[in-house]
Amino acid sequence: MTDTDQAILDTIERRRASLVGLLASAVRADSSNPPGDTRKVAELIAARLRERSIDFQFLADEPRKPNILARIGTGAPEVLFTSHMDTVPAGDRRAWRRDPFSGEVVGTRLYGRGSADAKASLVAMVGAIEALIPVLPLHGTLSLTAVSDEEVGGVKGTEFLVDRGLLRPDHVVVGEITGNHLAVAEKGVV
Repeated sequence: MTDTDQAILDTIERRRASLVGLLASAVRADSSNPPGDTRKVAELIAARLRERSIDFQFLADEPRKPNILARIGTGAPEVLFTSHMDTVPAGDRRAWRRDPFSGEVVGTRLYGRGSADAKASLVAMVGAIEALIPVLPLHGTLSLTAVSDEEVGGVKGTEFLVDRGLLRPDHVVVGEITGNHLAVAEKGVV
């Protein structure tokens, strides 16, 4: 393992508890779609980016469905990390063994709606960017989008950003559950 690899892993480990806390807070913020109000989740992510002095902007076609676009560096190639903040509805809460919006941590597991699809990947991407920036010189642009509206087609999220010419990355890492297998392609508007 290189010194750079170790520095990245050390940074992630030092921030593990705060990242788990961020995920728990994001799960507690009900962003069920419909109606798809992701403002609370967006503000949590924005606060974390602000704490780390990462520039970002809110972009929205509808105030209840903001999207976050952060860019570090300039020029090509551009690598985009993207994940979504909305979730499918929890359904009948009596069918849940735990409150779907508790963000409860039991052992090494965090429970709640959105903990897997896809708030965990979003928080992991934020953590990865935090770990990469101090130790890895960028040759190009590293971008992050936290999008709304994915669960109902992405019209107010990714599609909104693409249609306005705001996303033209060379490479995209999509934070969608895949059973822990890398996937080479993803359905959707990108």
